Amino acid sequence: MNLICAYCGVPFVDAGRGSKGRYLFSGQHKWAIFVAALLFPVVGLVGGGLSIFQMSAAQRSAGWLWLVAGLCSSIAYVIAWRM
Repeated sequence: MNLICAYCGVPFVDAGRGSKGRYLFSGQHKWAIFVAALLFPVVGLVGGGLSIFQMSAAQRSAGWLWLVAGLCSSIAYVIAWRM
């Protein structure tokens, strides 16, 4: 069975192989967690720290995005708190 469509190139989703957890790392969910990481740094630090060691490239890239957002927002909060 093909993994991608021969006509349009869109990958087929296999319901039995971990497709349930992939939605978190693509589209609007990835950016919603990014915004949450900017507001609450612990979300980005924990979510990103756990995701950067995954096998999927989409999970790793989302994890790095969240981790950087968490680090930047925590630095911004520390600077704002010091002033």
